[in-house]
Amino acid sequence: MLFSLKPKENRNELFGRNKEVDELKRLIARKSTIVVMTGIKRIGKTSVLLTALNELNYPSLVLDLRRMDEEGYAKSVMFKHFAAGLGKNLSKWHKLGDYLKGVKGVNVLGNGVEFDWGKNAPSLTDVLVKMNEWVAAERPNEKFVVAIDEAQLLRFLTGGSGRIDFRMVMAHAYDYLENIKFILTGSEVGLLEDFLHPESGEDPLSGREIRTQQIERFNPRTAERFLRAGFREAKKRVRSSDIELALKRFDGLVGWLVLYGSRVVEGETNPVNTTFADAKKTILHDLKRVTSESEYYKYAMNAIAEGKNEFEQIRLYIGLKINRNFNPGSLERVIERLKKLSIIKEEEGKVSFEDPVTLAAAVEV
Repeated sequence: MLFSLKPKENRNELFGRNKEVDELKRLIARKSTIVVMTGIKRIGKTSVLLTALNELNYPSLVLDLRRMDEEGYAKSVMFKHFAAGLGKNLSKWHKLGDYLKGVKGVNVLGNGVEFDWGKNAPSLTDVLVKMNEWVAAERPNEKFVVAIDEAQLLRFLTGGSGRIDFRMVMAHAYDYLENIKFILTGSEVGLLEDFLHPESGEDPLSGREIRTQQIERFNPRTAERFLRAGFREAKKRVRSSDIELALKRFDGLVGWLVLYGSRVVEGETNPVNTTFADAKKTILHDLKRVTSESEYYKYAMNAIAEGKNEFEQIRLYIGLKINRNFNPGSLERVIERLKKLSIIKEEEGKVSFEDPVTLAAAVEV
């Protein structure tokens, strides 16, 4: 169903993304080891990823790093989910368990896989070496794809004891493991780029090709076609004026259009308003995590929400709020971070929010 709230895994349910799925499949088929897929939140990156993997039918492992928010950003948590992903498919990946048994710290029990988390913790690179050997021997015309959803969060795993620098893992695989592919998706585009290629310090991926794919929001015509197709599928009659209002409020972001469409089908009385309110609440939660770092982010977003879209206007606004001069260098850092978080965008020297929902949330942050 087009209005299913779960990520799509086949083209029958994935509207208007044939080009993106075909492009991702081509990128995976190329010799490049690392593919980066970017796009703001709720634009459909995961659905494109899962559909492409489903059609290729390569062995694959998908890790959603947002789950680590609850459990902590530690190597042990990463290993837990990595092992669980392997164990989930071990029965259909013939003989992979036999290869993994040769890695210190990896326990294969029936169709389950566990990694030791203490002193005997395995090297993730050693695990990938065995996965690479298995593909070469058992599925020679395929690749093993390791996909990391919201990969900018990998930066929290680096540094110190009990941590892991995934860039080093990918660099080794790039040089020596030709049957391993990585797909990194990221909604906070600037932060993902900073993680992969930091401006200062060591860059483990320097000189290695990283292929990129950007997922764009639906344009107005495609968004309208999507809603109408979903309502036809659900045999639901909807007034054109209601569709036009939804298009205006949700600006081509597929996640919100799906939520709106599902509520229309369920018979909600005012689905545009309830969907917009829930979407704003979700975004507001994300924005408050940013403003908790500094009040300057709050004031900058408030200024932009009030229509102050030029640098000097925002600087003066913040200065009035804090009752002192706010220097240009500090504002540059604030604006740059908001851009890297994909909260705002800048065009021809003017900044604005990425979508109407974020704009509404910024008024209340």
